[in-house]
Amino acid sequence: MAILLVKIENENSLAFNEFFDYAGFCYASSRSREKSDGEAIDLSTFYEATVSTQELHDVPVVFARVEDDRAQVIGWYQKAEIWNQMYTPSLFLEGNIRAYSSDVIWLPEEAQTTTVRWFVKSYIYEVIEEEDARFAPLRRLMNEYGGKNRMMRYHTAETHTIPAAMKDISSCKAACEQWAGLVTAEECQDIRDLKTLEAYAKKLCEKDRKDPDGYYYQALACYHLGFVKEGLKQMNKALQLEPEASDLLALKGLLLVSKGYVDDGAMHLHKAYEKSEYEGYLLMEGRAYMMFGKVDRAYDCFQQTEDESLLEAMGIKLNDMENRWSSIKLRYMKLKDMFRKKS
Repeated sequence: MAILLVKIENENSLAFNEFFDYAGFCYASSRSREKSDGEAIDLSTFYEATVSTQELHDVPVVFARVEDDRAQVIGWYQKAEIWNQMYTPSLFLEGNIRAYSSDVIWLPEEAQTTTVRWFVKSYIYEVIEEEDARFAPLRRLMNEYGGKNRMMRYHTAETHTIPAAMKDISSCKAACEQWAGLVTAEECQDIRDLKTLEAYAKKLCEKDRKDPDGYYYQALACYHLGFVKEGLKQMNKALQLEPEASDLLALKGLLLVSKGYVDDGAMHLHKAYEKSEYEGYLLMEGRAYMMFGKVDRAYDCFQQTEDESLLEAMGIKLNDMENRWSSIKLRYMKLKDMFRKKS
């Protein structure tokens, strides 16, 4: 099987993208993250594939830092599934390449010594067949490397130091708020931060089972770790105690979307928006619809958003949507015609 060589565009996000353990899997993309649509990869470039091939299995994938015409290896998936379209397991994670986290190696900097030629300019990937001069050194590195692995897996990663006994509920809740703040601000360093939030949340639940915050923080950690079923279980406990809280409704909506229940999840997100008038929930609802290809419904959510800075922060451009999808453009033109007739 040929090797897929992928250019890393942003090394700062590796710990929460290519080398992040999401429920036992890691996800990567062979399509630039600057693009929001289109085919993720032309699988027919593989010898084993045809123009109708939609997925390949057991493909070795190598990730590299590219400068000019040199690609420096920083890690790899020993074997992976590759799809020609993007898959989105949650609103914060997407990819068309998936591997078991146990098949993933992230090299420490001192071991990033292997380099090969990089030829392409228009894509962030190359397919390297066995007869290519670059194949042998890459395959040898993957087969023979026995050094350290920077990749942190959920079951082996340690939490940050947690006091054996918290003094009181308020200090435990303060710790939860601190670590949850890092999560929501996207300032986590690696999976240990999420495990630490999860551990503090469990302590909070042990101290006060009638406080919805403990279940909420557990669900928040579960959502980002990919433990969706457990997250929904904790979220239901929280909503039994505080059924009308907008933040609880929103998180349950996100978990339902990750489970594949887009309409139910979108309903919870919209209910959260109606109760709080926070337009961020409206944008989450729109993105949920986009995940499942319901472009018209997504456009309706985005169009209702008055805060343009939120749209800009999420990279949402209504004009681009109107031009890209014919159904939206047609409806938009009809509305303009109706307005002209009325005026």
